[in-house]
Amino acid sequence: MKKTVILATLLLTGCMAAWAQLPEKFAIIAGGGVSFPYVKQYEYDFYSKYGDRPGYNLLAEGRYYFSNDDQLALGVGVGFDFMSHTRHGDKQNVYFGRPEFVIRLALDDDETDALFFNLGAGLMHYEEKMSPIADAENKFEKQYGHVFHRNYFGFGIGLGYEFALTKGVGAMVRFDYDCAGIFWNDRARLIDIYGNPYDDSQHKWLKSRLQFFNLSLALEFGM
Repeated sequence: MKKTVILATLLLTGCMAAWAQLPEKFAIIAGGGVSFPYVKQYEYDFYSKYGDRPGYNLLAEGRYYFSNDDQLALGVGVGFDFMSHTRHGDKQNVYFGRPEFVIRLALDDDETDALFFNLGAGLMHYEEKMSPIADAENKFEKQYGHVFHRNYFGFGIGLGYEFALTKGVGAMVRFDYDCAGIFWNDRARLIDIYGNPYDDSQHKWLKSRLQFFNLSLALEFGM
């Protein structure tokens, strides 16, 4: 009986591998991973209190490929990211939804594995709930803490590697960069010969208040 089960498993695995293929028309993707923030927003927020500590992210994405010629597939989609960071009862959450443009390059003729790139822009909602801050000068924050909500126009870039598990089912390893609160920094200088104390030490003209670097694993289903 044991040999029969092993043989059947090997045959099933071989059949799945033989028919393995990534979705060609549409795909539904879900997964999650680790989120690394880089946030510079205002005093006494979550990150000024705890630093840019890592958290977790959840992702969902829907894709429709309108062109799939040879090894290059072009498509459009809708993506959603949820990122959360918590510490000692304080909480920060980000919700980011956007339409996307998708490019996928198959690495073989059977479309069993591929590289992909997507680009999108949409609404990023930032919120945090903070307990009273003991060392804050603001008496209101000392006594009550604060709840903060703000909407931004955000951008998202994703890239990764996906591979087929069976026909219409695949898995992927991906990196996503989400940012918002972009502004023009007129204090930036390449060289500050006068020792201006307000000069931006990073010498960046274009800066972002919210940045998140997400490394994730995900599954995809489609046809």
